[in-house]
Amino acid sequence: MIIRVASILLIVLLYGCEKPSREDCIVKVSLNWSIENEMQRTKVINEFSSIIDEYVFPDPNANLAGYVFNNEHREMYFQFSSSCDAKTNYVRNMFDEALAPILKDNSEYLVSSEPVKPGHKTIMLEGGAWRD
Repeated sequence: MIIRVASILLIVLLYGCEKPSREDCIVKVSLNWSIENEMQRTKVINEFSSIIDEYVFPDPNANLAGYVFNNEHREMYFQFSSSCDAKTNYVRNMFDEALAPILKDNSEYLVSSEPVKPGHKTIMLEGGAWRD
């Protein structure tokens, strides 16, 4: 009986501790820029990046592993290494709280909840935080 309970507990612990896939941890944000001048857009992006780099998520378990701009700065991809089930809310809150004032007159944004596959056109962080 004890061996049976221990076996069940071991299975539950192993299954419960499975690492997420990278796809489970990626969020896409689409940016619709109203700035046509590339130099002005770059200035906003630099300010934007500084805020993201300094941003502290309210949840201490949220760990942003990295982010990239793609497609002529019209898309951003964020990849988390923990608490991936809340990734969309983390990114949405960061935009609403910290980034919206910068984007107010410069760009509209849409945080997607659709799955994103890692790759050259999105984000390709790898490491021990993910199972793939």
